[in-house]
Amino acid sequence: APPPPHMDALPTNWMPYDNHVEFEMAEFLFTRNQMSAKQIDTLLDLWAVTLIKHNDAPPFANHRDMYTTIDATPLSNTPWKSFTLCYNGAKPEQDIPPWMDGQYDIWYRDPLQMMCSLLANCNFNGGIKYSPYHDYTTEDCQICISGSQI
Repeated sequence: APPPPHMDALPTNWMPYDNHVEFEMAEFLFTRNQMSAKQIDTLLDLWAVTLIKHNDAPPFANHRDMYTTIDATPLSNTPWKSFTLCYNGAKPEQDIPPWMDGQYDIWYRDPLQMMCSLLANCNFNGGIKYSPYHDYTTEDCQICISGSQI
């Protein structure tokens, strides 16, 4: 059966963000700037001090509040899965590196399901190149092949 027709969200709907500024703030700090949690908290604390006189607050209370909002952003119906990984190879008799004894939680989403979700997303319509291509540019004399620079 074909998928149901796509219905665009209202331009004022920024859920789970309260508004456009919250979305842009999270996108900038998390994706573009990749600011550390401690630095995010410092920035938000400084911002909060400037807003006290207006009886207002910054877009997020702290980095955890921002991360929780980002995690609540509906990108796909693909569920998160996890497993625990530990090293089980040969270990030295002494001075064992801590990582060899540690257990590590690996979180992921099924790549095939995620790709299907991406392809079903109308925001990517017309933006995906389905065949290999060369993009020659004179800037920095770099050659891009399907997004990889050589």
